[in-house]
Amino acid sequence: VKTNPFLRLKLVGASLEYVISRIKSSSILTESVSCIGEVSYQAVKDTMQTSNALIMFSKFESLPCVIIEALCCGLPVITSNVGGCAEIINHENGIIVESENVDSLAVAILDISKNHLNYNKENIAYNAQNLFNYDTVSQQVCTVYNTIKPDFIC
Repeated sequence: VKTNPFLRLKLVGASLEYVISRIKSSSILTESVSCIGEVSYQAVKDTMQTSNALIMFSKFESLPCVIIEALCCGLPVITSNVGGCAEIINHENGIIVESENVDSLAVAILDISKNHLNYNKENIAYNAQNLFNYDTVSQQVCTVYNTIKPDFIC
């Protein structure tokens, strides 16, 4: 916030009481961080489509659906290098940071806040929608099953 006074963070989903307490105890955080709480799928989509990036900073994950949903909305993603995240995030659709490295997270947030217009939201959405649509994913699952059990009918 000191580097970019226009930076705003929206926390969407279940909010922990200690996080809310920490925000309320700081005038800087009160001005720049809002806790939206749990919302409908439509509200998640609407929030993503009016945001500049999604941040998924985690110690461990497999491949969070929210990252795929953000990409399908054309939203660049900042995420930790955990699970399968690095397999789908690249310089065209986001930034990978090391898990638990808050300094690299801060750098990534400032980078996207300054350069979010350089990300092509239409291309991000198009690529993600082609990669993660039902037909493509079901074909990949069938290929795996057919490799394991050749007489399996998909």
